[in-house]
Amino acid sequence: MVIAFSGWPDAKRVATYAAMYLMDKLKADKIGEIDSTPFYDFAIQRPFINIEKGLSKEYKLPQNELYAWKSKKGLRNLLILVGEEPHTNWLRYVESIFQALHLGTVHRVCLLRLDRSDSPYG
Repeated sequence: MVIAFSGWPDAKRVATYAAMYLMDKLKADKIGEIDSTPFYDFAIQRPFINIEKGLSKEYKLPQNELYAWKSKKGLRNLLILVGEEPHTNWLRYVESIFQALHLGTVHRVCLLRLDRSDSPYG
């Protein structure tokens, strides 16, 4: 499983672009998403709202989408989660990821992030 979060660990979107490249190159299929409502503080990150002629046309919350790819021989499979770093309820969020892991046999999880070894914050 490959996981990429936008936000602080994704400076210049390196991680999310890498995950999106994998999804595109492998032609992975979207198989689900994690409900974002319990994990975001909408005072910090506002939902996207498109208003046309005084009417709300689109309302978009932060997304956490899960994609799957299966090799033609079925020997190798890959789950890809691309989402926005949650603000709150991390334990519940991680439990949601573990639920996604039950969709297949996962032997390894790779979290894509920018290496901040030169940062005083780790």
